[in-house]
Amino acid sequence: MLRAMRLTAVAAAVALLSLSLMLLQISGAPAQQPDAALSPAQRKAIEEMIHAYIVAHPEVLIEAQQALGARAEADRLARISRVLGEHRDDLYRQRDDLVLGDPGGDVAIVEFFDYNCPYCRRIAPDLARRLAADGHIKLILKPMPDGSPASAAVAYLAAASARQGRFAAYHAALLESKGQVTEAGALRLAERLSLDVARLKRDAALPEVKTVVDRSAQLAKSLNIEGTPFFLVDARYIAGVPDDFAEHLDRDVREVRKTGCRLC
Repeated sequence: MLRAMRLTAVAAAVALLSLSLMLLQISGAPAQQPDAALSPAQRKAIEEMIHAYIVAHPEVLIEAQQALGARAEADRLARISRVLGEHRDDLYRQRDDLVLGDPGGDVAIVEFFDYNCPYCRRIAPDLARRLAADGHIKLILKPMPDGSPASAAVAYLAAASARQGRFAAYHAALLESKGQVTEAGALRLAERLSLDVARLKRDAALPEVKTVVDRSAQLAKSLNIEGTPFFLVDARYIAGVPDDFAEHLDRDVREVRKTGCRLC
């Protein structure tokens, strides 16, 4: 991080120097052609003058760095918004999506997750409390089974449980499991929850059920999402579970409610 800041400061200084040289060329003597090159002596004099100014006023580097950072952040957010806009329906408008909370909520949160992701498990109780406390949030769950070879099979079973109207309970129980969740373990858990296990296994093999999982995994790849959990709140995102996750999520929800959904 420190090295990146130093490089940014150097870039700011170079940009400032280039701009100064350009301005001097443009505002040169009338007899000078606009595209005439500066002599080595002129260039050296200008460099010395800029160096002296920067030494006397180092705050200009900070200002230039902040301006460059703000521009880069604006460009980054614009690129993210454009890419998300291209996948708007895939993210927020799939008829067979796995949904918790209020299906008609005023704010939609998308979570890419894996049942064998420890961070997904850690954040699950907090998400459940938020859904219960708010009452107007729609949580769209996008399986991204990459934690283990068993993850895809478990995700198919979870998607199939929606056909028995038991997805919410089964989803929560899978995330509460200790250790790695395997297909056999997921089936035992389904039996304990009194699901129809034979039907669950049949439904998990249906192409339309597998599509729910496979489509989400492909969408994550298209968006270059490399790890779970990954959250989207309209065009805002949270990667992983940072220390300020709760504050970040609350802020994003408030902002979307204030400005309205552009994507969701």
